[in-house]
Amino acid sequence: MKKALNILIVFVAAWCAGIVLTPIITSVYPTEEMATGIFYKFYGVVCHQFDSHSFHIDGHPFAVCIRCTAIYFGFLIALIGIRFSSKLHSKKYNPFLLLLCSLVPMVLDVVSSFTSFYEISTLSRLVTGAIFGIGLALLLHRSLTETISSLLPSKLYEIKTR
Repeated sequence: MKKALNILIVFVAAWCAGIVLTPIITSVYPTEEMATGIFYKFYGVVCHQFDSHSFHIDGHPFAVCIRCTAIYFGFLIALIGIRFSSKLHSKKYNPFLLLLCSLVPMVLDVVSSFTSFYEISTLSRLVTGAIFGIGLALLLHRSLTETISSLLPSKLYEIKTR
């Protein structure tokens, strides 16, 4: 099961790297707009990508907004914590309660901004996104690793000896 979790961590880390590398590549290779445009369109499927709601590197926005960045990196950090903590890995969570506790802060943050109760800040987007990402990782890691395990050959590297 740890092999499947390691594979999941690598995929999520690659996803997170793409978020940060897109503006770096755009900054370093400004003539390669077509290539980075593909990355922005790819990540645009999962995020609104409002420029004013994004972190920037050298004037170029991340591939996703601040909240989505926090969700994905929170998910990654939680997976790493699960990988190295047998207590987190083996703990059973109440899915409804976990989803409620991780989703409510983010929903309240968004709804509060519409009611003019307070202005959403970068910090509130970061914190509520990270809470949601961590909650999702705790909720989904077992299902995702089981799916990955089912896709792996039973004996990944069989060495024949004579």
